[in-house]
Amino acid sequence: AAAILLTTDPKSTVSPPRPTGAPPAPVTSPNRPTPASATLEERALKVAGARDVDALRKLAAEWRRSAREDREFRRRLAGIVLNSAVPTEARELAAFVLGSLADREGLEALSQALEGSCDPAWSRTLLLALGSDRSSEDDDDIFGLPDSPRVIGTPSGLAVRIRGVIDEPALRARMIPRLREAGDPGVRWAAALALADSAGLEDVRRAFLIALPGESDPPAQGELCKALADWAAGEPAGSPDRAQVFSAILEGALRTDAGALRLRSEDGLKRMTWTDAEVRAVMPLIDSGPFDQRRWAMAVLAGAASRPETPARGAVFESLERVASSEPEAKVRELAVTALSSFPDVSRAPAILMGALQDAAWHVRAAAARGLGRLGRSEEVLNALRRAEETDADERVRRAAGETRRLLSSK
Repeated sequence: AAAILLTTDPKSTVSPPRPTGAPPAPVTSPNRPTPASATLEERALKVAGARDVDALRKLAAEWRRSAREDREFRRRLAGIVLNSAVPTEARELAAFVLGSLADREGLEALSQALEGSCDPAWSRTLLLALGSDRSSEDDDDIFGLPDSPRVIGTPSGLAVRIRGVIDEPALRARMIPRLREAGDPGVRWAAALALADSAGLEDVRRAFLIALPGESDPPAQGELCKALADWAAGEPAGSPDRAQVFSAILEGALRTDAGALRLRSEDGLKRMTWTDAEVRAVMPLIDSGPFDQRRWAMAVLAGAASRPETPARGAVFESLERVASSEPEAKVRELAVTALSSFPDVSRAPAILMGALQDAAWHVRAAAARGLGRLGRSEEVLNALRRAEETDADERVRRAAGETRRLLSSK
């Protein structure tokens, strides 16, 4: 198959005989001449070798335009992806171009290549290509995207957004096993990232729940947990599947090696609708335990408790008040003071934060000054901030108090 692709005369309009199962030989469209595969590879290698990222992205956009309009061109790219003799740079470029298009044949070629891949770097490329954003069908300038959490840089210099549900069960069936890749955690990370938006599908969610307890690599662990927490944020509190996901996250958060899990789960858990039992299951971590677990508990519970309908909200407030006033470790007091600013409707909150303006640690006082800005304006609060701005011994506290006072005064 490779020999046919490399030797076909680009002027020919008739495909030569080919072996069974080989990709179709290239033909020339009457409206758009299609270069031979050797030319495609040579151009990719030349641009990649020059390390000219702008030229590479322009070439990717050019290939995408051709592939979008010409099925035979897409088949040539599939032939490059499936030919292990083709240099990596050309295969990577072809893979990400195909991954950006909602073309069943192209995606099938990527998944076939993934099934047969034993090279971790190539497996990562294929997973990310399969997980690429395919929503911008008519925009060919998508390989120079600005930095964002879901945009990754490829080894050759493309910027690719990884986003979207993998609707095809056959594609997912070849991607999911890579969550258990024993040799290279980067492959597990790429599989988790590529499948993250598919966590609403039962097979993916089940695979994530199975993978999470044994995953210790921070990037892979973080992607698994973030996807589960984001999914849980959109589910009703009474959902049995959501309860299972919450239990898995809480169990993972109690592990000492789960810093990434705790950090990446925060946003989703803050948005999630909690049950009374779930709030009370996390609350003990406010008062005791390793620092990062206490930080996580305060962050997620304060985020959830910013909504008045959250159950056991009063108990969360009391725990935070107790820590803010009596915790020996200043950094933990700072966390509690910050969390208390999530309760603007609780009448005791301003008094507690004004009291924290007298804390022995400057960073607790600064946190109290900033937190008062989220509790609403009153003359008592403005006077307390003015005193801190004028008399506090630490310039950082004075600056925080002044900024908050001016902010409240402008409202």
